[in-house]
Amino acid sequence: MIPKDGLYYPYINVRNVNWLKATLLCFPHVLRMVPQGYIRNEPSEMREFAEILGTSNRPLLQAVNVREPQYEPVQHQFLNRLRSDFEQDPDFFIRVLLISLRNRLVTIRIGWCQFMRGSFITC
Repeated sequence: MIPKDGLYYPYINVRNVNWLKATLLCFPHVLRMVPQGYIRNEPSEMREFAEILGTSNRPLLQAVNVREPQYEPVQHQFLNRLRSDFEQDPDFFIRVLLISLRNRLVTIRIGWCQFMRGSFITC
């Protein structure tokens, strides 16, 4: 069985080097979704993990551009799952959105609209 990589989500910059080390004991690599053109500002100890090669000659901490064609099938699977979940429980997403906005500062973008805690919806 081929070991699967871990995904660091929903953040881009890993905040705790000890967490990263422990996670790399369980997964051969940690992937993070990084928007094209995003400039990372992280401590040197984190950059080292992005330079050290693990299995398959890939960095231990790897940036992934989700717009690459290889990820398109997974995106369609995810959207189909969301569509199915929404059809079964239309209020689910609203409950999750309200809980997220109430409990922590989040910015959620859906299409052209942006939802932020403590402010209006902007589109």
